[in-house]
Amino acid sequence: MTAADVLTRPTNRPLESTPTIKIGFERAPSPDCLALVAADAWSLFAERNLAISLVLLPLPRTGIAALTEGDCELALIEPLQLLDQPAADLETLGGVVCVTGGLMMREDRLRALTEGDTLRIAAPVAGAGVTGLCRRILQGWAARQGLAIAGETIQVVAVTLSGEDCLAAGYDGAWWPQSGAEGVATRIAGSSVRLIAAEDGGVRMLPGLELVARRARTAEESGRHEAVIAAIDAAASRLLQEPDRAVDLWLQYARTSGPDAEQVVRASLARMCSPLDPPSGPLAWTARLGLNRRRGLRRP
Repeated sequence: MTAADVLTRPTNRPLESTPTIKIGFERAPSPDCLALVAADAWSLFAERNLAISLVLLPLPRTGIAALTEGDCELALIEPLQLLDQPAADLETLGGVVCVTGGLMMREDRLRALTEGDTLRIAAPVAGAGVTGLCRRILQGWAARQGLAIAGETIQVVAVTLSGEDCLAAGYDGAWWPQSGAEGVATRIAGSSVRLIAAEDGGVRMLPGLELVARRARTAEESGRHEAVIAAIDAAASRLLQEPDRAVDLWLQYARTSGPDAEQVVRASLARMCSPLDPPSGPLAWTARLGLNRRRGLRRP
């Protein structure tokens, strides 16, 4: 299965002609996006006279750029992207999944960290805010082990690979953005990889995926977006009530199978927001995390 296979599948059409709402994805949809898939498959969008098109953005294009330049009307964006790319002309409509998040680390390199070695962490973005967040998680985790490590020994590098691919490419750790998929994969991988959740470092985490729109919207666009949210909420409620049906839907949609895929879906269901997590925005996120965009970490 390729990303194009997932994104170009025909969608159910509304009964009347209506503008197509393009929803941009920075990576191929995972089960974290299952509520959108279900809303389409069960005609919940069409019932609200909505036509939806899921658009995979070509690397290195971001959802922020696609929204601000008008290439899509909505986008699913990891809040991590907004810590170092503040976009005053965008607003969040709600969180689709809530994840603990954190870092996927090689066990042998964690031991090296305590000896003063420098660690390279791969993340989608690598500005001051994200660097400060990664350092805070690892320093908080180390403190709970009775260890003290200098923040300068933790370097964050912008990489577009998946977490497991980053480790295979030689990075010491990777940002853990989709805990459903990567959490399951890491447990299968065994003891050579450890997940350090944000909470392990004393950090309260962000939503996993936010539905984001342009702030300057017409009344008609705002009405369509409210209908999109209502359809996603209805789908999420059904999925949580019928987890076996949710698994079957994703396996059919993604054209995949096997126990690993089923575990990924069930892990994502456990984090699904129903209804969507209330919108917050970058300022609320930085305050919640104790981060400062300029310094990376807020002074105590």
